[in-house]
Amino acid sequence: MSGLLQRSALILRQARDEARINGRPLAVPLSDFDIEKQLRKAETLRGQRRFRDAADIYQAILKAKPEHAETLYQLGVMANMTGQHALAADVLTRAVRAAGSAGVRY
Repeated sequence: MSGLLQRSALILRQARDEARINGRPLAVPLSDFDIEKQLRKAETLRGQRRFRDAADIYQAILKAKPEHAETLYQLGVMANMTGQHALAADVLTRAVRAAGSAGVRY
């Protein structure tokens, strides 16, 4: 599982860097409704300990929206569940930053 979450973190960093370089959102259009639906699906999969499937969904969302706070939070929770505590701390910190003043939950 370590490799999967590390790959997720790498994809996350690459998507964030690409968005920063281009100065615009990435070209994968996902509506807020689609993202919420996919997040619910990923949470269910994570609850079933189907971490690979959940990570695939989180990666797709983060490719479209690299700083999506809820997705970062859920990925951080999954990293913590699988013993990836350093990665979890990094991703959860990013979730708090991305959430801004709405980050009270995190």
